[in-house]
Amino acid sequence: MKNFFKKLSLKKKFGLAFAVLCFITTIVVTSALYWCVRNEVRENIRENLNHIIDLSTLIIDTNDHAVLRSKSDMDSVEYKRVQKTFKRILEKAKVTTYIYTMRQDENGEIYFVVVVGNKYVPRIANGLGIGDIYIDANPELVPIFSKIENPIVAKNFNTDDWGTWLSAFAPIFTSDGKRDGVIGVDIAASDVIKQELQFLFVAISMFLIIAPPFSMIGWWLGCHLANPILSLTEAANRIAEGDFNYKVEVKTKDEIAKLALSFNRMTEVLSKNTKFLEAEILRRKKIENEHRRLNKDLEYRVAERTKDLEIANRELEAFTFVVAHDLRAPLRNIHGFSEILIDDYGHKFDEIGLEYLRYLQESCDEMDDLIKGLLELSNSMKASIVCENIDVSAMASKILKNFCDSDPERNITISVKDNIYVWSDPKLLKIVLENLIGNAWKYTKNRNNTFIEVGSYNNQKKKYSFYVKDNGVGFDINFVEKIFLPFQRLHNSDEFPGSGIGLATVQWIIQRHRGDVWAESKIDEGAVFYVNI
Repeated sequence: MKNFFKKLSLKKKFGLAFAVLCFITTIVVTSALYWCVRNEVRENIRENLNHIIDLSTLIIDTNDHAVLRSKSDMDSVEYKRVQKTFKRILEKAKVTTYIYTMRQDENGEIYFVVVVGNKYVPRIANGLGIGDIYIDANPELVPIFSKIENPIVAKNFNTDDWGTWLSAFAPIFTSDGKRDGVIGVDIAASDVIKQELQFLFVAISMFLIIAPPFSMIGWWLGCHLANPILSLTEAANRIAEGDFNYKVEVKTKDEIAKLALSFNRMTEVLSKNTKFLEAEILRRKKIENEHRRLNKDLEYRVAERTKDLEIANRELEAFTFVVAHDLRAPLRNIHGFSEILIDDYGHKFDEIGLEYLRYLQESCDEMDDLIKGLLELSNSMKASIVCENIDVSAMASKILKNFCDSDPERNITISVKDNIYVWSDPKLLKIVLENLIGNAWKYTKNRNNTFIEVGSYNNQKKKYSFYVKDNGVGFDINFVEKIFLPFQRLHNSDEFPGSGIGLATVQWIIQRHRGDVWAESKIDEGAVFYVNI
């Protein structure tokens, strides 16, 4: 059923829905009409019962009724007069009807006195007389038999040996005001139901006559209401295919018509925007083509520059190799012969001559340090990087121990924070730490109480970070950029010897790790070098 409904078009779904709605409405209206008429029929019957019971209590001769006490009284004139009175009332009754009187004995049993029925009632019922017990007395009557003050109509049908009945009851009083029993009137339930069935037949006939055309009207109305929606669907499909000039035909002035007008305005805006976008796309394609041309030209230039840079790097490496190897041999000769002169011929020189030879040896040592620095810088520039998780704390502690062993008499305080780890190449990181700790060691040599600290700090860039801090001579922060340039120094080489390449090597290694290095310092208050990797 669900699959069948899903396969239907929207128009058929609307038509079927409205047809079913009209069909159900017809059922509801017909049922409501039937129940209203049924209730009215029952109410008319109750009014008829009330009328009969009132009439019976008015015209019955209560004095005649009062003398009827035994079966023998059924042949009396009084009994026949009471019967005749009841028969006159029943002459015009068109349904099965009883009129009867009852009394209650000392045991609470209800028995008949006078029983009269019309021509439709069973014959055996007409044979009832004084003293016959009413075995199946109405359960609504039994509890209130001796207490009835006014006429009442039973709420429900009661079934006894003679059938099912709708009953009414009223008290009987003699002329002197004494209670002399109860008078009852019964109408057969079959007659009531027969009338109800007649109206039911009429209701069903009305339903069968009205339902088909009403359902057809519902089908037509549903299909008619679906047409504007189908028009909007067609418009959406045409727009989806690129026809922005399509317009929805508007025939009404309801909400769907407003929606159609809005749809038409939307297509106008889409048409204008599409034209604008087409022009913009064309313009951007021209720009993109121009960018491609410029990028190709730029790529060619970059490739040429890269090639030139590679050639320059190879030449620089060759030059560094020549400087590092070809110059060290004569430098060692100069240092060696000057040492021989001092050792073997020092007695032939005066103090000035010996001082000159010592200056010559010191210059050779400085030159050798400079060559070592160049080699270290060259190696750091071309060395491949293989990173791993490095324990900075352990590496720094080992380097500091080596420095302390070289000068055991120096008074120094060392602080290395535990569990500092970075992701780095171990060989290159060792060069960085040796240079930073070496500088801290060198520039604190004149302090009575040297302090060197290696720690870590919070970093907003979420990189591994550490620092090297000392209480040395420091430097002017205005020249902080200069200290990372090769061969640039801020202190006298006589007081603090060095090649001027160490910090340049540190910066180059950290940049190769895509990190940062910077410094903070004040003159005579020490320096701090920070590293982010």
